[in-house]
Amino acid sequence: MKLNIHKKVLILVLGAGLATFLVLGFFSYYGKSVVQQDMAEMSVELGEKSTIYTDELLINQLKQTLGELAEAKAQFIDREMAVTREDAKILATAVTEIMTHPENYSPKNLPDPRTDPIHNGELYRI
Repeated sequence: MKLNIHKKVLILVLGAGLATFLVLGFFSYYGKSVVQQDMAEMSVELGEKSTIYTDELLINQLKQTLGELAEAKAQFIDREMAVTREDAKILATAVTEIMTHPENYSPKNLPDPRTDPIHNGELYRI
């Protein structure tokens, strides 16, 4: 079977096109597999980095929250200590007054409401 020039050129062009198509298909497939592998590695790396970042963020937020809580408790304790200190000063002043002038603080007899009549505004024993 004799091929004329037109058929030879057609076979040559089709063969070259097919070879080019196969070579480009191979490179595309290889490139796709390389990109998939790189993406898989990058996704693992990204997951690890995001885990580390999230851990650090949570630790910092926890430290900040605990610090604020400790500061609030310290302020509460300071306030309570100031109130206690003021109460102690008032008590010390009253006891000092009683001890320096005992004549002003003689014992009093309170009426018993079971046996004595009680008037409005009068103190009585329970």
